[in-house]
This record gives sequence, structure tokens and C-alpha cells, in this order.
Amino acid sequence: MRTTGPASGCPTSLSGLQGDLLALGALATAGADERRRLQATIGTSPPPSHPHAHLRHRITPIPTESRDRRYLLRIWATISTPLLFVLLAVLVSSGGPSLVASGAAGLVVVLGIEALTRGHFQSYFLRLLGGVVIVAGG
Repeated sequence: MRTTGPASGCPTSLSGLQGDLLALGALATAGADERRRLQATIGTSPPPSHPHAHLRHRITPIPTESRDRRYLLRIWATISTPLLFVLLAVLVSSGGPSLVASGAAGLVVVLGIEALTRGHFQSYFLRLLGGVVIVAGG
């Protein structure tokens, strides 16, 4: 708030006005610097970043699988899709009351083989066993 003298109409707090003027000058300088930096980046491409820089976890190298595991995964990748189509064809052609049981059994087998090839069979088996206990208990 500015105060004026009784008769002159001049501000009595010149140091306050000088401080305001300095703050406005610093703000204008900061704005001009930012505008200059932004205009300098208009024609340039962004700096290259690491391919995993967007991930939120620690960057670790992908572990190298053994030759036998890669061979097993390659075989399973080749067989799994036709196996799913065969199971689907069996489900469609059976058309009886065992449709749900056949679908569940086929799903358990396919997911079991998938877990075995990926090295997660123990956790799959425990989850499957837990699911059976919950369904049988309920």
C-alpha cells in the first residue's frame, strides 16, 4: 500500500517502490530467459534417452536363458497355438453337459504346461490347489 504526502502527492515510500520495480525487472528477465531457451529448442530434436528410461523399476539386463530352456520355449511357442485351437474344436464338437468341465480341464492343462516351460510351475500348482480348495469348500 502506497501512501502519499499531504500536499505534494508524491509517494513517501520510495524504497518500497524501488523494491517492487526490482522484483518486476527480475521477473521480466526470467521470462525473457525462458522464452529464449524455448525458442532455441523449437527446431531441435529431443536428446536421446535410454530405451528403458520410462520404466519405474531399476534397469537390469535381461537374463540369458540356457540353451535348453530357449529350445523348450521355442517348441512350446510353436505348439501352444495349435493346441488351443484343437481344444476349442473339441469343446465346440462335444456340445454336451461336459462343456464347462472340458473347457476347465483344457485350460488347466495349457496353463500348467505354460507355467512349466516358464519355470513357474510351483506357484501355479499352489494357486491351482488354493482355487480347488476354495471352490470345494464353498
